[in-house]
Amino acid sequence: MRFSSVPLLGLVTSSVATNLYVSSYAGTVTSLQLTCAYKRICSLTQVAVDNAPGTAPSWLEKDKFNSVVYSLDEGFSGPNGSISAFRTSAAGQLVEIGSPLSVVSGPVSSITFNGGKALAVAH
Repeated sequence: MRFSSVPLLGLVTSSVATNLYVSSYAGTVTSLQLTCAYKRICSLTQVAVDNAPGTAPSWLEKDKFNSVVYSLDEGFSGPNGSISAFRTSAAGQLVEIGSPLSVVSGPVSSITFNGGKALAVAH
């Protein structure tokens, strides 16, 4: 038996999209969508921005089990830091879940564990 392949020039195209989440000391958490298509031609599109006046989010942790992004605010402008949670969607939308949780000032990193049931925070 003999096999051969025939390229489908221009007939089939596919693209891959990845959601990226970015924090800024300016007080925003931004969702970006990176889309790469044929021949690695990529574009970056802003999907959503959450403005949180008075905060300085410095660390984001994506919980892959529950589609939640946790945002840590170090608390530069006050006596305490905070943790905010955002529900994410496949399209990259951000919806804040509840109000920020006040924590001891200076949270600098976090990690989810126990299947997304717990969050550990380092100060």
